[in-house]
Amino acid sequence: MEVPGFKKDTLWFQLMDGVLNVSGKYKSDGVTYKVDTTLKVPKNADPETATARVENGILTVTMTTKSSKCYNLLQK
Repeated sequence: MEVPGFKKDTLWFQLMDGVLNVSGKYKSDGVTYKVDTTLKVPKNADPETATARVENGILTVTMTTKSSKCYNLLQK
């Protein structure tokens, strides 16, 4: 996600019930810049592993996926 001018300490993250909310605000030269975005994350995403980084105006949020077990119900 593009967040030009924002730094990690000017952004706020909330991940709850499969929804990631990213918001933030900073001032530069008397101008206030804001971001407020909500994104759905995959159902198998593991919020316990979520990390975020901001580099060159790009926000990257990563997390691992929970493994799903598959059972063969037709076993003899």
